[in-house]
Amino acid sequence: MLISESGMLASSSLSLPCSGHALRRARRAIQSSMVISTGDNIIAGNDVPGLGIARAQGYELQRVYYQGVAANGTVEKVDVDFLEAAAPAQCAGYCKYLILYNARYHGESGPIVAKEGEVQIVTVKDEIADSAWLALPGLIWVWLAWSIYQYGERTGFIF
Repeated sequence: MLISESGMLASSSLSLPCSGHALRRARRAIQSSMVISTGDNIIAGNDVPGLGIARAQGYELQRVYYQGVAANGTVEKVDVDFLEAAAPAQCAGYCKYLILYNARYHGESGPIVAKEGEVQIVTVKDEIADSAWLALPGLIWVWLAWSIYQYGERTGFIF
């Protein structure tokens, strides 16, 4: 499937119109499947009880920014679009912060602010890949059972 410049989702046999928002999200997903940006869903790899972070739970990454003290003595926050983004040139020595939200854990308190190292970030793609490895032995057993059943059907031996 391809997304044309005119905003059409196209395959060899089908063309469907896409909204601008859907088009942007699809392009972003295709172009950079490894980049985590604001608005993406992530999974926490560790527990941080003080922040209300539970391991293996999904969170929305609402904001990523660098914070530090500017030359004039004020606290400065500089937003970046991606989790992996390096600090802008004027932000040398600043700390990276993440704003995370899960309706179940932060419904009453609102989004939480965490330093970059406090929460281990696991992408949904990584979770699916890890789960696939766990599913592989099950698929082998299903294939084996199906093969034995098919053999029984062909030879007249039915369980």
